[in-house]
Formats: sequence, structure tokens, C-alpha cells
Amino acid sequence: MPIRHDGSRKEPANFEGNPTYKSDYRPWELNRTQPIRHDGGYVASSDPFNGDTTYYQDFKRYNQTPVKPIRPDNAALQSNDPFNDRTGYREDYVKHDLPAKYSRPKDEYQANKIPLDSMTTMRRDFTAKGAEKARSFKPENGGYRSEAPFDDDTTHKNDFKKWEVKPNFAKKDNEWKPPLGEMDLSTNYNSEFTPKPAQKAMAIRPASRRKIDGKFEGDTTYGQDFRKWPGDRRTPLKNPNEYQAPNVPFDGTSTYKGHYLPVAGGPSQSFKPDGLAYRSDQPFDGNTLYRTEFTQKEIEPCPATLLETPRANFVFQAEDDKGHKFYAPAHTKSIVA
Repeated sequence: MPIRHDGSRKEPANFEGNPTYKSDYRPWELNRTQPIRHDGGYVASSDPFNGDTTYYQDFKRYNQTPVKPIRPDNAALQSNDPFNDRTGYREDYVKHDLPAKYSRPKDEYQANKIPLDSMTTMRRDFTAKGAEKARSFKPENGGYRSEAPFDDDTTHKNDFKKWEVKPNFAKKDNEWKPPLGEMDLSTNYNSEFTPKPAQKAMAIRPASRRKIDGKFEGDTTYGQDFRKWPGDRRTPLKNPNEYQAPNVPFDGTSTYKGHYLPVAGGPSQSFKPDGLAYRSDQPFDGNTLYRTEFTQKEIEPCPATLLETPRANFVFQAEDDKGHKFYAPAHTKSIVA
């Protein structure tokens, strides 16, 4: 038989001890920290308010003469000398008389004396033929008329005659007859759920909260620290724009006036070259390095052109079947084709 465990576990004794978590992390008594708040009482200063800012203290305004602009005038500089309008084109250009333009005379129209031959291929080949006009076989458009009376008998009138039709049979509805006896209008609900003598159930409603007599203090930290203080509108501190000229005359000039003095000058002279070619009275020296250092060498003629002349350096040796001639130098025995 297999030995199986019943699944129950029995401890030999009760465990007495605290785990590490409980021994290290113990609940300590904490005292509630009281909020540090400002009492909200504002104490105004008894000293008068000094409205001077850092800008007013550091950048003081002194009485000084308005600066006169020393910018040069934008007017163009005019010269008293007459304007020199002589240009290179006016100096060098010579106007030559041009010959009259050749005009070709127009040819006069001469009418042709030979009368026009208006005979065409159409007129010559397609001549009028004497033939009768082709007769038309088209039927006449007039309608057919007969003196006999019109016969209005049709197949429909002859074959489909009018027969007498009887009206359709209509079935009559049965007359309603009231049932015998009286109708019982009582339902299960009316018979079983009858009114009982009982009082109306009272609603078990919790008692309303009791009102506490007193003023609610709903001031927050923001409302106590950041309050809207009544303050008057500040008047801007402006200095009067009245200029007071000093009694002592100003002695001295500025650096700009001392260094940059206006100088009267005329129009600048043009140093542009006149563009005329340089001419010399000396004869032209046409000697170049190529002409002075170049030595002409003798060109040796092609040996093939001197084979049949006394200046040939080759001697005829033999000729093959195809007509090729073989030559050999006069001082060697090798064959040259």
C-alpha cells in the first residue's frame, strides 16, 4: 500500500518572536507641527516715501546746449568751370558722306497680247451629250381615294362581341349577437390585493446636521499673505523741459570739429587713359627669339623616292611572283621590301 501524507502540518510549539520588519520599523509617536503663519497685520512706515529709482539716481539730467548736427549737406557740389563734354567718340569720329543707296527700278507690267486659251481638260473631255432626261419611277404622293362608304368593321368588332355579365356574388357578414349573461370584470389583482387597514410607512431619515453658532474662518495662507492693500496712484516724477543756458560762454570745440575740417575742393581729375594707341617714330623692330635662335634643318627625303635615282642607298636584289621588289643597302646584304 502506498504511504500518503494526510496534508495536515502540526507545529511542535508556538512561535514566539518578532520579525525583522517589526523590530526595525516601530511606530513612533509624532507630534503635529503647528503651521507658521503671519499675523496679517501691516504696519505702515512713518518715513516719507522716496520715489527716486536707480535710473533717476544714476542717470541725472544736466543743463546743456542742444547739440548742433555736423552732418554735411546732401546738396551736390557745383563747379564754376564750364562742363567739358568732349569725349573720345566726338574727338576721333569722322563723319563720312555715304553714297546714295542703290534702288532697283521696278519692272513695268506689260499685258500679254496673246488671248487666253480657256480650254481645260474638263471642257475638252466632258462635252455635252444629246440624250433624254431620265424618267423618274417614284410613285406619286397623292393619296388613294374611293367613292364607296367607309367600312368600319374590324377583327376586334367582329370576333369580340359584348356578352352580358352578372354581378359578382358577395358573401354577407354575420350579424353580431350579444353573449348571454353578465361579464365579470374582476381581475386577480383586484381580488387578491385588497386594501388593508394600515398606517403609511414613515421615512427613516437621518437627523440634519446641527448648526454651529459662530463665524466661519475661511482664510487661507494665500489670502493672509497676499492681500490687496489700498494704495494711491503714484504721480510720475518728470523734470521740467525748460532749458537754462549757462552764463559762461562755452570755450572749446569737439573732437569731430577739431579733426574733420571742411576743405573746399573742385571736381576730381580723371586719370583714365585716353585709349589712343602708342605711336613711335622709330622703325619697327621685328626680331623675335624664334627668328634669332631658330636654325633651319635640312629635311632628308624618303628613301623610297630615291630608289631609281643615283642618290639611292639601296640596291635592287629580287622580285617575287606578286610584283614586290626587294632592295638591300649598298653596304649590307639584308633584303628590304
